[in-house]
Amino acid sequence: MPLQEWYKMGTKSKKYWLTFLALSVFSGFLIRFIFLLHIPVIETDGVFYATLGKKLVSPHPGQGIDAYWPPFYPVLIGLFSFIFKDLEFSGRMVSAIMGSILIIPAFFLIREVFSEKVARLSVILMIFHPRLVISSQQVLTESTYTFLIVTGIFTALIAFKKSKAWLFLLVGFIFGLSYLTRPEGFFIYFLMAMWVLFFPGLFLKNSQAKNKKNLILLTFSLGFLIFALPYLFFVRKELGYWTISEKSSYNFYTTFRSEYQKYGLAPANLQTSHQESKEIAIESDKVNYRPFSFALHHPWIVGKRVMKNILRIIFDRIPSSLTYNFVLVLLFGIFLKRKEIPYKKEEIFLCSFVILAILQYSLFSVQNRFFTFLIPLLIAWTVVGLFEWERIIGRKWGNYVFLFLVLPSIFYFFYKSITKKYDLEHKEAGIWLKNNAEKSSVVMSRKPYAAFYSGNLIASIPEDSYEGVTIYARKRKADYLVIDERYIPTRRAELKFLLNPSPVPKELEMVYQGEYEGKRIVIYKWLQENLPFASGKGGRL
Repeated sequence: MPLQEWYKMGTKSKKYWLTFLALSVFSGFLIRFIFLLHIPVIETDGVFYATLGKKLVSPHPGQGIDAYWPPFYPVLIGLFSFIFKDLEFSGRMVSAIMGSILIIPAFFLIREVFSEKVARLSVILMIFHPRLVISSQQVLTESTYTFLIVTGIFTALIAFKKSKAWLFLLVGFIFGLSYLTRPEGFFIYFLMAMWVLFFPGLFLKNSQAKNKKNLILLTFSLGFLIFALPYLFFVRKELGYWTISEKSSYNFYTTFRSEYQKYGLAPANLQTSHQESKEIAIESDKVNYRPFSFALHHPWIVGKRVMKNILRIIFDRIPSSLTYNFVLVLLFGIFLKRKEIPYKKEEIFLCSFVILAILQYSLFSVQNRFFTFLIPLLIAWTVVGLFEWERIIGRKWGNYVFLFLVLPSIFYFFYKSITKKYDLEHKEAGIWLKNNAEKSSVVMSRKPYAAFYSGNLIASIPEDSYEGVTIYARKRKADYLVIDERYIPTRRAELKFLLNPSPVPKELEMVYQGEYEGKRIVIYKWLQENLPFASGKGGRL
């Protein structure tokens, strides 16, 4: 049902659909809220989003703007923390709410493109889909980004059909916020510009397309750049070169890490993660991964990796995100000669966002969760496939196909929830530090959990010899060192002797020992008076 018909509906019909949407949003939120209460440890990236969120709503908000971590999701965490008084819970609530109200724009978008019954069933599947449920519990950006993208696509579709400049301004606002949520949101600007400049006639009458496309592009650009431009200039000022985000540059580097090292292009003091590299490069504090320069000088290497990644995304990442049982039905919704739900030109618009995702992520090493924002679109095509199956095999067997979608998804979610391992020893160590360490202590650890739960300052452990670590500890004025059995033996093997030291080095004093599921954790206090200066032997710092 096109949107304009919504306004022509009777009061009874509107009340029915409003009730359906309200119940769907409530059900989705209830499921997400119940399970988020049982997640005991914050996600690694969530530590930084939450920490920046706290700074962004402090008297000094400038300290919370970071060239690596986009600011919109942290801002939401900071605002919610005024209500819930807990950064981790605030982050989870932002994700749960965004993941629940996502149902509203998704419903209207799917109904606009396909039909009313496809939208209704799609919403029901979205309530239970494991990837959407999981992302709605995490202190990560996926849920917020998905809501913004789906809302932006729906608004853009209506803007094209109504040919109203102010709607394109709104579209720019929404996609501008998506860029401030995840860096790859910036590429949507070019996709929308392509539609406006080259294919406006798909939705607009030819005379309208010819007369209005410049105005449409101008208003869309204005809306987008109001949010995007200040952050772009900030990133340029921080890094000293133009890029959409420090995060995208680092992810590009990790994709071509071996090639960077082969040609001697890897930045100095590079560590296991970007956060460690940035922090440990104390003298320069600017790590330039030179992605554009690398791509220009090594196009063949980049091209081969891109083709390999495209195949991996199509045949692994997206199917894993959607889940394979959905993919089997999805293929019928896309490739089967459809009679129940006819093909529509609006589907080309949706396909362009899927193609953009495949192309932009082909340049990076990606995780399954990065494709969460595509799931509402893919679910719609899955439902179309379900109805086509039902047309062929009958209503009774169609119900079995529906159960084939729902039951494995519910089982998968429960299985993931039950079997997931959490680093609880780090949280317990953080609680001990909170009760025993001085406020604003600097805590060195491989993972940031202990520092976060203690409310102290986060410091990394350099990928270096023990003596190099001690030199860095003096530079960083560190107070505590956290050594854990879960990560240190594989990621900082030079320090694994500190799990069972005999004797304890003179620079350290053991103050805490803990264990969870057979994984030990030890906290040492740095004795600053015994720490060596940079002139000492060894170490790469």
